[in-house]
Amino acid sequence: MESFYREVHETGQNVMAVWTLNLAVGDFGVITEAVWNHMPPGATLVGEIPDADPHAHYLIAHHIMQNFAYTSDAKLIGERVYADPASYSYAKLAPADVVTPEIARAQLAPFLARATLDELSRGVACSTGACRADRITTSRRLPHAPLAAASPVRR
Repeated sequence: MESFYREVHETGQNVMAVWTLNLAVGDFGVITEAVWNHMPPGATLVGEIPDADPHAHYLIAHHIMQNFAYTSDAKLIGERVYADPASYSYAKLAPADVVTPEIARAQLAPFLARATLDELSRGVACSTGACRADRITTSRRLPHAPLAAASPVRR
């Protein structure tokens, strides 16, 4: 897991968001089902999708299921992720619609500054709306149906 997340960070693929989410919590851990979105640089898609522009960014959307297993004392012990390969769609983004890790960090900073780690661990910040991505206001927000706004490329 560590090498995967390190690569995601080092290649600038760490701007991600959930479009829709179903969540189940139990003594075993947490399971999610979601439409997952991320904005990788085109250079990471060369060879993966036809005519990928290495100088552009793309919006990728796909269906994903995640299983986060925990011990009885709430320590994360595993992560299994299942993606539906038939659900992947790719949309090349206009430069004005790109949210880089640096832009996301700047947009989220005021929300994260208001929440203590203790609040985050208890879910207080999220329950009060302090960590909701839809509260970010910027000219770079995508329209409600981002894949319809661009030319999608299906894998």
